[in-house]
Amino acid sequence: MGFLLLMMLGVGVAANLLMSSEDDDGATAEDNSPSDEPEDRNINLASGVQNPSGGAGNDKFTGIVEGTVRGAAGNDTFSFEDGYAAKIYGGAGEDSFVGGMGDSFALHGDAGNDSFSFDTDVFDGAAAYGGTGDDRFDLHFDDSDNQRGAILSGGDGADTYDLTVAPGMAAKAGPGKLVTITDFDPAEDGLDIDFNQLDRAELVENREGNYSDLNLHYTATDDTGAAVDRYMRIRLQGVTGSTLEDLGIALPDTDGNTGRLYEIASGGLSRVDGGTGDDTIRGIADGSFFGGSGNDAFEIETGADSTLDGGSGDDVMTIGEGVNFTIRGGAGDDALYIDATRNTQEASIIDGGDGDDRINVDITLTDPSGQRIDTVSGGAGFDTFTLNLTGVTYGRDYASDQMLAIKDLTSSEDDLVINIPAQDAPFYKGATLVPNAQGGSTNLVLTFENVDLR
Repeated sequence: MGFLLLMMLGVGVAANLLMSSEDDDGATAEDNSPSDEPEDRNINLASGVQNPSGGAGNDKFTGIVEGTVRGAAGNDTFSFEDGYAAKIYGGAGEDSFVGGMGDSFALHGDAGNDSFSFDTDVFDGAAAYGGTGDDRFDLHFDDSDNQRGAILSGGDGADTYDLTVAPGMAAKAGPGKLVTITDFDPAEDGLDIDFNQLDRAELVENREGNYSDLNLHYTATDDTGAAVDRYMRIRLQGVTGSTLEDLGIALPDTDGNTGRLYEIASGGLSRVDGGTGDDTIRGIADGSFFGGSGNDAFEIETGADSTLDGGSGDDVMTIGEGVNFTIRGGAGDDALYIDATRNTQEASIIDGGDGDDRINVDITLTDPSGQRIDTVSGGAGFDTFTLNLTGVTYGRDYASDQMLAIKDLTSSEDDLVINIPAQDAPFYKGATLVPNAQGGSTNLVLTFENVDLR
């Protein structure tokens, strides 16, 4: 006989909450010494201050910028309307730059996780440098003729470039130049593009092999009223020999859906935040991937040590070969399809979250020494757990092997379905519920005669 175990963990196990406190002797002392906290300054650049500098606090600079502005230490904010030939240095800290980018602007985030947000014209000759740290660049492009292409450089760290193109782009005479990114690294940087007119995207490497252009094609109307194909360009310096899938660039879904398509290749994006919309995250997972709100689709071929989170909405998650995954459906009626037939070394955590979820797990046991346990939780709601079983081999003893651990199976609202190949059903001898001697869980033991399930 062979035996297979399915563990069902009890949901009524109580846990102790330990709280500790330290005695207070009641003594107090009034401290009248001067504060050592650095002063936060508000500096109006329109007041005629020449080459102003901040201090050690969290300073705020506002107004029209000309000349050189330095933030120094602290989490400084630079909110500027316009300017010319200006240089702004954030200094150490997590600095924020908000406004337009005038002619010959040069913005330097320096050290820290800095953010750059530009929602007006980006003129030729403008540049933003993130410096060290995980920096973020948010740029908005409209139909203005002033959009002639800024230079962006993230510097050291995992940087994110979020580019939004306003609707209603006209038919320009030549390719519109959005930005040039000097140091895009597909292994750690992210490029997210929001452009609802997008028809298709292509990555074109130049002949000298020192950069590639990401061309965003769209349909516009020319002066005669005819529909014409036009494109805008994002230049990626130093990116060669790659495809769109290699870069992990997030593009709008061109099939008419409201979400975005994230193609993830090996060594590509290590983090995706889908946000709103019905997004598709597809490829090889090695990091953290969040669908956000909307009915998202995850199509993961393989990966390791990753978190996949559908977020709110009715998500569909199809997970292939992988080890040590944390898979969460999130809120909504989710469908999770887990192929555990090739995952023989490490266990994964699977959680449907709130909602009436369907969790399907394919399992094969081909080597009793390769025991693994997937821990599964349906969360709140009426959930269905389906276990598709293959690969029980004649002559092997699986009495100590546990295929799955279900944390919250409730007979009053959940269903457990176990599928056995039809040709092997006559050899199935039954199932037995065996309470754990230590309490807190029950084992469901499946018994087969000596048989080879294929």
